[in-house]
Amino acid sequence: MKCELLAESNYALLLDFIDDMNTKYDETVLKAFLNEKNAYGYIAVDDGKAIGFAYGYVLNEPDGRKTFYLHAIDIMSGYQNLGYGTE
Repeated sequence: MKCELLAESNYALLLDFIDDMNTKYDETVLKAFLNEKNAYGYIAVDDGKAIGFAYGYVLNEPDGRKTFYLHAIDIMSGYQNLGYGTE
């Protein structure tokens, strides 16, 4: 398994990914997400298939510091409890 930063070169892997809320990702929405300045996504890939997805946002704190807000981490159900989330 490897983790990759979500980019135009690999976002198509998420078109077959289904998270724990049965969300199907749409190409138009993923492209818009990629264009968000402070949004970041990471894909867990195993044998050329997206098995996990995490995303969040860089936020500006009132004191000028930047913080990363991790909004969600999902592993596809067939890959849960196999240690993928601990690597």
